[in-house]
Amino acid sequence: MLDPTHRLRVQARRFENHRKPTATRYTEAFRADVLAHARLKVATGVAVCRIARDLRLRPQTLGLWLRAEPSPPKLRAVRVDRDPRPVPTPVLGPIEVRPVVVTPAGVRVEGLDLDGVVRLVRALV
Repeated sequence: MLDPTHRLRVQARRFENHRKPTATRYTEAFRADVLAHARLKVATGVAVCRIARDLRLRPQTLGLWLRAEPSPPKLRAVRVDRDPRPVPTPVLGPIEVRPVVVTPAGVRVEGLDLDGVVRLVRALV
């Protein structure tokens, strides 16, 4: 059985059409195989240029493929406001103040304790 680098190198050779290197078109399946192999190698500390050279691909091509991966979701900004309603005067002790969360889309969430707000924000991420 061929090792993954050699197998991918043989597959890459099939795509060569003896035109300019920028004219080579790779299939999505080949690209997915190369990306899986490259991610494993990069995780072990191998440079992208070295991986590309081993596969006989242009380093720019492999670098673009690796950078084109979707980025992880980013946190969205939320604003935490004070409750505009008047706070009743305490009769039998301190009143628990609960935060009100308003999302950028205008959704207002009230009545959660701090742990509930933390779980809500983590679920939205």
